[in-house]
Amino acid sequence: MADFAGVYEARVIGTLDGDLVVVIPQVWGEDSVPLAGIAGSIPVMGDMGYVSFISGEREYPVWMGAVA
Repeated sequence: MADFAGVYEARVIGTLDGDLVVVIPQVWGEDSVPLAGIAGSIPVMGDMGYVSFISGEREYPVWMGAVA
């Protein structure tokens, strides 16, 4: 099991089945993944921000907030 305990930069690229989809280059390169949750303000397509992972598991990214 990989441990992703840090905070990673991400970009919102759209939606899939109602979930926001992001690209997290440090974790998956240019592959996209749906967010498991949103802790900060709700992002929109094109926003840059930060994600962390529930229990450090890469399958559960949570949006923490936009880049100011």
